[in-house]
Amino acid sequence: MINIREISVGELESFMNDPAIYNLDVWPISLHRAKSHALNPRADSEDVALIVAFDEMENICGYIGILPDIAFVNDQNFKVGWLSCWWVDPKMRGTGTGKKLLNRAIDLYDKRVMLTEFTTEAGNIYKKHPSLEMLLPLRGKKIFFKSISRKILPRKKQFWKWMFPFLFIGDALHNLIRQPSSKLKRFNQGKNNHVEEIKSIGAEIESFITPFLQKNLFKRDYHSFNWIVNNPWILKEPFDQEQKNKYAFTSSKKHAWLKQYVSKNSDGEIDAYFILLNNDRQLKIPYLFSTGRSIGSVSRFIWNLIEVEKIESLTFYHNYLSDYLNVNKFPSLHTRDTQRNYISGLNLAAFFSEETVIFDGDGDCAFT
Repeated sequence: MINIREISVGELESFMNDPAIYNLDVWPISLHRAKSHALNPRADSEDVALIVAFDEMENICGYIGILPDIAFVNDQNFKVGWLSCWWVDPKMRGTGTGKKLLNRAIDLYDKRVMLTEFTTEAGNIYKKHPSLEMLLPLRGKKIFFKSISRKILPRKKQFWKWMFPFLFIGDALHNLIRQPSSKLKRFNQGKNNHVEEIKSIGAEIESFITPFLQKNLFKRDYHSFNWIVNNPWILKEPFDQEQKNKYAFTSSKKHAWLKQYVSKNSDGEIDAYFILLNNDRQLKIPYLFSTGRSIGSVSRFIWNLIEVEKIESLTFYHNYLSDYLNVNKFPSLHTRDTQRNYISGLNLAAFFSEETVIFDGDGDCAFT
């Protein structure tokens, strides 16, 4: 018999520090992710953040994570749950355990849930669920600066896992022969504003950001941005290997950081704010708020960082950055279109329209 337990935000840390859970072979959440959840400024202590299935031997056989958030519609606001990290023990697949976890999460948040960055297998289940609805996708670009077939292909088929040594050698030879730096001098031309990393932001930067959030349902404030940057879900290695092996999802990488930046013009006025996420030299831009005049300077800053950090690819979903780079191209090996699909609970989907803006970093995507 399967026993399903709901863990609230206020219970997460004590739950994971319980020896009965800590000593299990499977963890439903990493310790630092649990701590991050506990500090979520959008969450109340009683909000459910984790649903765990236990088998008859009290071993964990499945779980689903939930990131509590708030949606703002007209003069009202209500709690939303971003579903993530849905896992079922392979031995338990076909028993209905996964569906029980999913249904419980949807019901707990009154069909006001969001899902994204899901696998094809999970997506097929979501699309058939009577309480879920597909939304318009977010369209963006992925720019490759180096060949990274060793990181992409093994995730798609078992065959490529066996071929990893050959993929590694192939990437190394390709990157040695074909370097994109020949266009660097031309791209770096132009006047740069002052850009600096900041540990926390306040009301001044929030007042700059606010106009960009008018058509966004989630409208994160400076408390939320500071929380994201200072409580990452992926830590830089070296890391506790035992903890890493117990958790099925990414908890650490050799190269990992999450930082926020502000750009100011020659008059000292803020003209851009952005967050960058480096996950194993795969760079993402969860948030970018920029005036039209500053996008060139921000782009050159990001390119210089790509060079210093030896970034292998960049993914972003910002139209004005895409428009700029269509004319002023990054020195790169290849650029392709990409899209991120979103699914919403029925009681939330009604608030989305063609004018609704979803930012790359909304939900848990800012962390992963």
